[in-house]
Amino acid sequence: SLRTSFKLYDQIAKSLFNFGKHILGIGIVAFIFSQGDVAFIGRYLGKVEVGFYAVSYTFANISAVQITHTVAKVLYPTFSGIQDDAEKLKKFFLKTIRYTMLIVVPCITGTFILGRHIPMFLGPKWNTPEMALTLRILSIFAFFRSLHIISSILLQSIGKPGIVTKLVTLQLISLVLIIYPFTRAFSIAGTAAAMALIMLFAGTWLLGKACRILKIDFKQVLSCFNIPVIAGISMTLFVYWVSL
Repeated sequence: SLRTSFKLYDQIAKSLFNFGKHILGIGIVAFIFSQGDVAFIGRYLGKVEVGFYAVSYTFANISAVQITHTVAKVLYPTFSGIQDDAEKLKKFFLKTIRYTMLIVVPCITGTFILGRHIPMFLGPKWNTPEMALTLRILSIFAFFRSLHIISSILLQSIGKPGIVTKLVTLQLISLVLIIYPFTRAFSIAGTAAAMALIMLFAGTWLLGKACRILKIDFKQVLSCFNIPVIAGISMTLFVYWVSL
C-alpha cells in the first residue's frame, strides 16, 4: 500500500514566508493608501466633495492606470522567468516602459488638456473650476502611478518585495502628514495635489531603484520616452485642433 508522509523544509518555508509577508503587506498598505484620500475627504469635507473627487479620480486613472494594470498581469511571470538573465531582463524592462508609456502618455496628455471639458459632459452640477483642476492634478498622479506599478512588479518578481513594502509604508505615512494641511488650504484640489506629490517622488524613486539594480543608465530610461512624448505632443495638437 502507498504511504504518504509530510515533511517541512525549513529553509524553503522560511523563504516563502518572508516573501509572502511582504506581498501581503504591500497589498494591505497600498489599499489603505488608495482609499485614504477618499475616506479623509468624506470625513473632513463631506459627501458632495467625495463625489467630485471620486469622479475626477476615475476619469484621471481609467485609461493610463487600467492599461498599466492589464500589462502588469503578464509582467510578473515574465520578469520572474528571465530574472537569472540580467541582460535579457534589462532589455525587457526597458521595452515594457517604452511600449506602456506609448499608450499612457497620450492618454494622460489628453486627460490633462480636456480637464476643463470633461466636467461639462457630466452635467451642470459637475462643471466647476475646482473639479477641472482636481482632474488635471490627478492625471499627473496617474502618470507616476503607472511608473510605480511597473517598477513595483519588477522588484517583486526578482525577489525584492521588501523595497516596495518600505516605500508604500512611507507613502502612507507621508499622506497622513500632509493630507490635512493640503486639503484645508485647497479643498479636494489640495487632496489631489498631496496624492500627486507623494506619487511623483515614490514613482520616480522606485523607477530609479529598479534601474540601479538592473544597472540601467538614466539616458536609456529617458530614451524610452522619446516616441511617447512625440505621441503626447501629437495628442495635444489634435485636441486643440478639435476644440477650435
